[in-house]
Amino acid sequence: MPWIIASFFRLLRLFAFMFSVLTTPLYVAILTYHYELIPKELLETLIISRSKVPFPPLIEALFLEITIELLREAGARLPTKVGLTVGIVGGIVIG
Repeated sequence: MPWIIASFFRLLRLFAFMFSVLTTPLYVAILTYHYELIPKELLETLIISRSKVPFPPLIEALFLEITIELLREAGARLPTKVGLTVGIVGGIVIG
């Protein structure tokens, strides 16, 4: 593989890693401490939807991260057809 393509894929993996590591803490920080950064229309929708959730944003994000990790591990460890089914159903349920 040419070095330019390999470097591009390496950089793409780095950005994907940084995005996946920083997205959840950014979500929790904005919802908890910096809600003035969210536009008013979206903030009204978030307040209405957050009133029905019994957990704070941090616990909600932790549950979501654990659920995604469990689904990923289940999809990797189960036999091929069952693992694919678990991955698809899990993606539909979370989405």
